[in-house]
Amino acid sequence: SSVSVHIRRMGHGDWQTVPAAHLGRAVFEAKLPPAQDDFEYSISAEYGNESMRLWPPGAPLRNQTVVVQQ
Repeated sequence: SSVSVHIRRMGHGDWQTVPAAHLGRAVFEAKLPPAQDDFEYSISAEYGNESMRLWPPGAPLRNQTVVVQQ
């Protein structure tokens, strides 16, 4: 099993993939770079022989967003 977080500056540029570390059971941790600007992200997970799971549903066309307040 593996989990990755895909991030990019809001609506711009290439996606950067950050692998998540398996901490135990079904717990994973991803350390993202410091946010300088608003960004969007999605998460992908592979479970053995099952197909890849994406979150949120509709990713990578629809993603979660984080707005950075400075």
